[in-house]
Amino acid sequence: MSQLTVRALRGSAAQQQQFTLITFINKGAQTCTLFGFPGVSLRRNGVLLGKPAERTAKPRTTVTIAPGGQAESLVTDFSSCQAPLSDTVRIYPPNLTQFVDRPLELRGCRIVVDPVTPSS
Repeated sequence: MSQLTVRALRGSAAQQQQFTLITFINKGAQTCTLFGFPGVSLRRNGVLLGKPAERTAKPRTTVTIAPGGQAESLVTDFSSCQAPLSDTVRIYPPNLTQFVDRPLELRGCRIVVDPVTPSS
């Protein structure tokens, strides 16, 4: 975790869906790898809002990140409910127990997360 910078960038929206791109940037001097899904949950005032993100059925692969490189994971919020808005997203990089909180405003509805992939 010490060599990863994690960002959450709210992206485009579609009918009753909001997309957020989570990026994992290797700020270290060594190559690192990620495999699987990040843990993602929305928070409001530090308290869990709704349920943690469900994992999609997309296949997992090992992603190698060179120094200065990045990988990403797409989060989809099905914003059709009238739940409160989050103020933070909590992100656990795949297979790690350390987390980071990043500012993010989304509805606390059902959210799903894709596995980590190389950045395009």
